[in-house]
Amino acid sequence: MDETAKRIVAVDLFVALSNVGTGLVIADTFPAAAEYAWVGVAVAVLATVLVAASDRSRAGMWVLVGVGTFGILALLVGWATDTMPMSAAPPMMVGMGVGLGLHRLVFGVLGPVPDVRRARQQSG
Repeated sequence: MDETAKRIVAVDLFVALSNVGTGLVIADTFPAAAEYAWVGVAVAVLATVLVAASDRSRAGMWVLVGVGTFGILALLVGWATDTMPMSAAPPMMVGMGVGLGLHRLVFGVLGPVPDVRRARQQSG
């Protein structure tokens, strides 16, 4: 594994572990967080697909940014209008971390980092 790939893997796994850790820590403050475990699973699947797309094409990166922006706005509106329970936040954070971490383990540790992701790291 070259230095570019090592850096990508290290940063992505750090972000993934940070999300999982934070989600688990704040789950203590929301007693109903376990009821929303299914949300975490859905977010993990979506995160894996979006990270895979962003690793493989420029368009995928913009889709990731767009979906992320829309998701944040939807959460803010949901929480402001009481249509989205705050208890869903910890499973969402854990799901994002699991999705990113699994993708980077498969495409970074077990297999090579995709070329588009490498090029983006080298140019930026």
